[in-house]
Amino acid sequence: MGPMKRLALPLLAALMLLAGCSTDGPYPKSNPYEQCENLGDRVLIDGVLVSCEGTMFTPTTVNDDDMLDPKFSAPDEAEDKTYALGIVKPEETAVSSGFPHICQAWEGIQNRPALTELERLASHDLVISTPHVLNLGWVRTDEQPYTGLSTTLEATWNGSPSVKKDALRELNPNFTFIVSVFYREGSFVGDEDTITDLWKFGDYPPDSPFWIRDEAGEPVPAFGRDDNLDGTIQPEEIQLVLVDFRNPDLIELIAQKALILDQSGVVDGIFLDWWSERHRTAGSFLDWEEFYMTLEEEVEARLAILRRIRELVSDDFLIVGNTNQWTAPLSAPYMNGMFMESVKADMFSGYTTQELQTIEESLYWGSENLREPRVSCLEGWRVVYNYAETDHDAQISERNSEENQRQMRLVTTLSLTHSDSNVVFGADPVEAHAHNWYEFWDADLGQAVGPKRTTYQGIEGLFIREFTNGYAVYNRSGSVQEVTFDREYQAVSQAHTGNAHLVPNMDGEIFLASLQ
Repeated sequence: MGPMKRLALPLLAALMLLAGCSTDGPYPKSNPYEQCENLGDRVLIDGVLVSCEGTMFTPTTVNDDDMLDPKFSAPDEAEDKTYALGIVKPEETAVSSGFPHICQAWEGIQNRPALTELERLASHDLVISTPHVLNLGWVRTDEQPYTGLSTTLEATWNGSPSVKKDALRELNPNFTFIVSVFYREGSFVGDEDTITDLWKFGDYPPDSPFWIRDEAGEPVPAFGRDDNLDGTIQPEEIQLVLVDFRNPDLIELIAQKALILDQSGVVDGIFLDWWSERHRTAGSFLDWEEFYMTLEEEVEARLAILRRIRELVSDDFLIVGNTNQWTAPLSAPYMNGMFMESVKADMFSGYTTQELQTIEESLYWGSENLREPRVSCLEGWRVVYNYAETDHDAQISERNSEENQRQMRLVTTLSLTHSDSNVVFGADPVEAHAHNWYEFWDADLGQAVGPKRTTYQGIEGLFIREFTNGYAVYNRSGSVQEVTFDREYQAVSQAHTGNAHLVPNMDGEIFLASLQ
């Protein structure tokens, strides 16, 4: 691992302007099907001719007659013990039902290659991704080739969505699946004359009234990725452009998509990115010098989206918004959870005390004020040592550094002491949401029995919470602190057993009555 490389990155400055900005957008970048190297490829997989569809290269059958409506049921001939992707029904669950609860946002675990796809997914209690993860896709036809306009789902070639969901629930009864739905942006394709493949069309027609255009009549860049890793976003790296989510027709379309996802019987809720009540987001991703809505217009449009969705979907259908490290009080009556993609002022160092305090207050607020049932996720960003590193083994090693393991414990115990939420650690602006699985997360604290946001012996910045199997302690007090118990507990990260334990500053620990 090389020395820390500090850059003055316009990209990071842009990220810090935003509220609700996902560094990855709604698409995973990994490709589980090595044969699918390019969009539109037709390859033979397990004797089935498939075409590589969508940004994630998820194959779907060339034969388009497998339309299932409204539920996606397992085939009658499926054997009881045969599950999606060849997984055999387990005799017992593979994941503890106790805390900590871990979440996945698009990309998953990188450091456990021996795990199957289902095992990787089921390691998480909450997964946010595209419908393809559960073998679902939005229907497009020659007459209607636009994903954004589609309000019909179909099963992909991979297998039955309900069978896969059942298999995931067998492995982890807590497993919850949230589908990302565009409302602020979309994929734009201006020249359709040479397109021969459905998956190459944009989300809406190029002349759609949904697109926001600048004074020159050009679509406004909404999101991009630093593909060449030079620290800035160039026009050719823009992936999505802005849409006018004030448009009543677009609001209705988003709500209808939510309804059909609810009616699928396998999707538990939807995810809405860039969910801000305090910052404008309808600006150019390249410069952020001009905005196309007022903050009041953006907030009212978001609330209109929520109200319409709630009119259509079932009461327990989940809505999760990406609020970054802030709250969304006007959305609280309608929204069940926050994805707290907690960006930092400096990607090359850990969180500051002030940043942690903001996260604490927002996370606790959400755990008390959002609509029930509540399901949130706190995502901590790792300390980046080499911004331009693309080797996965090096990224895994970087996330596993002593400093990043300490940051992981800090973020994990912050979540445990201030909420009943899910947590994940490891993201950054380059690798987005891929993460390591840490042994620290294997600890089974059981269920929370103590109050949230409780200080230990009144020490400011030192928090403790009791669980059925032990305690979580989170320390940002400014110095190392000793915690004592009336019986022996084992510190998970230190493997030290005793009545008294030291917890370093800017660190956290899980204490178990016995190893689980």
